[in-house]
Formats: sequence, structure tokens, C-alpha cells
Amino acid sequence: MLSSCLLLCLMGCEYKEQPKLNRNQTCYELNHFLFGVKDSDGKRVGPGNNIFSDSKEVVFQDESGGIHLRLMGSKNEVLAAEIVSLDAKGWGLYEFVLEGNLDQIPAHVMVSPFLYADDKNEVDIEFSAWDETDNEQESPWLKEGNYQFIVQPYNQVGNSIRPTERLVLDCEEGIPLTSYRIYNLEDKVQIEMYEGRFEAGRLIDRWDYPHGILEGDEMRFHLNVYVKDGNLSKVQELSEPIEIILKEFNFIDASDLH
Repeated sequence: MLSSCLLLCLMGCEYKEQPKLNRNQTCYELNHFLFGVKDSDGKRVGPGNNIFSDSKEVVFQDESGGIHLRLMGSKNEVLAAEIVSLDAKGWGLYEFVLEGNLDQIPAHVMVSPFLYADDKNEVDIEFSAWDETDNEQESPWLKEGNYQFIVQPYNQVGNSIRPTERLVLDCEEGIPLTSYRIYNLEDKVQIEMYEGRFEAGRLIDRWDYPHGILEGDEMRFHLNVYVKDGNLSKVQELSEPIEIILKEFNFIDASDLH
């Protein structure tokens, strides 16, 4: 935990319509970038009407430097996790590596790395399970895959894509790694997803959104894991935490991209 991050928390890390980061905000450093941990002080907030916790059981850093986020049951409650970048912000390239079984996220759970300025200026990668019923309630052009790319508003044609082919990761060598690039530029958004690390990984998917985000200069990187509807009946299904690890992170300002 870093005391030097307190000023950054106070200066700009407000998650709109969510609790503000405060003077006692828990922070971690990864690859020289600072991340604040969301804590809702025991109250249910969005997304999904969840209780977000900065407990060291829920969000912590290991010896390798990776930041662990867990969705877990505790005292008949579900505790969700979210982190937000404090000093990586705005136009540019966001690169990161995740460790976790993202191809096995159950239907009532969401794992999402995303860029966020406010509810109308947001770029999401989401991992979960969807079926025909879900699609009827959402967007009819989305397929029954287990991941999707979204630019808000999600229900506008062209702003979301969910591939038909389900993501299946190679688990033969343990918990799989996936790597990502999100280009947040004034004229476009581009997402790339790889199996493994960039240098040796297989390109899984790429999505080009041919427009920039109006408030893209206010974007920050977030990563969260939560229950979609905050349903307490799901506690029994969380006898083992659902965990995702942010292993590596980098941000390149748009002015430095060639």
C-alpha cells in the first residue's frame, strides 16, 4: 500500500455515481502505475448492486507484483472487487495482461476490464455466460458467446459485438494468461485480445470501432469482478472465490504513439 497515492486519489479518481475515492483509499503500484481500490463502505452500489470491498482478502498484491481481485462470499454477503488507474488516463494505448479462467465465468458473474469516464463514455470488454433469454433482454444481434466488446450505449447498433464462437483457453500449463490492447484515440477505438503474452500470443479477436469517445480524454482503466444482479442466493455458489489477476499494465500517451 502506498501513502504517496493519497494525493492522486483526492485529485481525480471520482467514479461518477459511485462512492468517491477518499483519503484512506487503498492503493497498489504495478509497473510504476498506481491503482486505487473501490470500497463502497458496506453499501450496495453499481454495477450490479454489489458490495465492493478493499479488504486484503478481496484485493491484494502478491510477491510478483500482480494485483488479485476476488469475488467471494463472506458472512452471507457477496464481496465484489474493482480497481482503477490513478495516473494512466485519457487518449492513448492501454496494454495489460490478465491471469484467470476467463472462459469459465458463470452466467451470474461478470469480469470486465474497461475504460470509463462516465456512463455515456465507456469502453468495455466483458466475460460471462449469456443465453437466448439474456439476449432477448439486451440486444438481439448479440450471440451466445462468453465475451463481448462494447462502446456505450450498448444497445445502439454497431456499439457491441459478441462472437458466436465461445472462447476456450489452453489450461494445460496452469491458469491461462490473456493479453489486451485498447487504443483510445480521438478518431477510433480498437481492441485486441491475445492468448498468452503479446510477444508469443495468438490473436484471439480484434474489434475496430470507427469513432472516438466524446469524453475520451477523461477515460481511466478499470478492472472488476462482480455479481450481475447482486443476488444473495448466489453466495453458496461462491464457496471458492472467482479470481482474476492483473499481471502487467502499461499506458502509452497518444502523443507518444507512432
